[in-house]
Amino acid sequence: MPVMQSFRPIITGFLLALCIAAPSLSFAAEIKTDPALRQLYLTQLQRKTPDPALETRITAERARVKREALAELKTIVDSTSDEAGDKNPQTIASSTALQKESALVDVLKARRQETKVDFDLLGEDVNAVDQTIAGAKGVALDGAVRRKADILARKASLGEYLSATDDVLAQEQDRLQRLVLQERYANFAGVLQVAVYVGILLLIVVAERFVRRRLIVRIRDRNRRYFAVKIFTGSVYVLVIGWLLYRLSGDYPGFVTSFAIVGAGIAVALQSIIKDVVGWIIIVQKHLFRIGQRVTIGPHTGDVADISLLRTTLVEVHNSANPDVARAGQTLYLPNALVLEGPVLNFHATSDFVEGEISVTVTYSSDWKQAEGILREILKEEVGRYVERARAQHHLRTAHFFASQEPPEPRVFTDIAADGILFTLRFQIPIGSKRSIISAISQKILERFAAASPKIDLAYKTVTVME
Repeated sequence: MPVMQSFRPIITGFLLALCIAAPSLSFAAEIKTDPALRQLYLTQLQRKTPDPALETRITAERARVKREALAELKTIVDSTSDEAGDKNPQTIASSTALQKESALVDVLKARRQETKVDFDLLGEDVNAVDQTIAGAKGVALDGAVRRKADILARKASLGEYLSATDDVLAQEQDRLQRLVLQERYANFAGVLQVAVYVGILLLIVVAERFVRRRLIVRIRDRNRRYFAVKIFTGSVYVLVIGWLLYRLSGDYPGFVTSFAIVGAGIAVALQSIIKDVVGWIIIVQKHLFRIGQRVTIGPHTGDVADISLLRTTLVEVHNSANPDVARAGQTLYLPNALVLEGPVLNFHATSDFVEGEISVTVTYSSDWKQAEGILREILKEEVGRYVERARAQHHLRTAHFFASQEPPEPRVFTDIAADGILFTLRFQIPIGSKRSIISAISQKILERFAAASPKIDLAYKTVTVME
């Protein structure tokens, strides 16, 4: 037992070496020694002087062995190409063809390595036999010569097989490189095709906006212009979506099914983000508002400072019952999805002006016609210059949708009230300037009424106590 324990490491190492060398030995057994080549080497070794004719025959025999090796390797390569389904290296390779070609190159490299190891070992055997021949005589010498001839023949066969493997491996490595480049080109072509689709869509959007803003806007009738814009825009985008689906389904047969499955999963996982993106598209396409405009989105009112893909930034203002709204200074970030869920009020939709109103009541004893004339003069002086600007903006901004009225001239309405003659003043003023302009008009009314002859008195509620 102690002896067995001492030899156990040696036995284990021998078995491990045998397992490692087994593939090489089995592979070497596949390459058989050519009998004709062995006989030629034996004849050469038995001659005392070199024979050129014999060298020529050995060279020809080795060439035949190489041709047979090339035919064997060609059979392996052809079977692999048939399985990959891609015999033409000029065609764009599929992932399966590329993987199988890569596996074939790895197999050829492994075979070459095994053959090279066996070839080097046979070289060492030749040296060992040469030493045996140097000290052998008689029958031992004859056996050593035959042994050397056999080794030389096997070494020549392995050498030709190694040369054939190198030739085939070089061809397959070149083909593998072409397949890799073709796959990269295919990937790049896919990206390029997507870029082409995106570019076409952008050109269509630019052309649609050009026609809508430069040509259709020339239609004078508001109703016809409104319906022309709607029909033209809807038709363009329906045709674009139909064409895009047709092309993608033709180029990628499984696109519709894959898009439906993947799109459903994405829509569920990114529902809020998708809503924000759709809201942004609505804002941009429908021109709900632009930078610098004052809007009300849900309960929030402010001046638009930025419009991004997911958020709209407002400089918040106080919206109260006061005659005007003033900036509060806070910055408010609203998700674009809010424009899909509630009303959106744009103060600048038709123009940068809003209608203001002042109520003035004079006593019945005052000259109401003189008071009306004074009020009209004051409105003309203070806000008359805003009418044409408001109308020009109104015509420009309502060119793409129906608007039945345009900003009127400053007006003074007369009514009979319980306390006196009630005048209602209505006029156009810039958004954000309502408080200051109404203050200036009120001051002039007080000054002109006080300076009028006879004096115009403002009416107010009175209480009479009866005894």
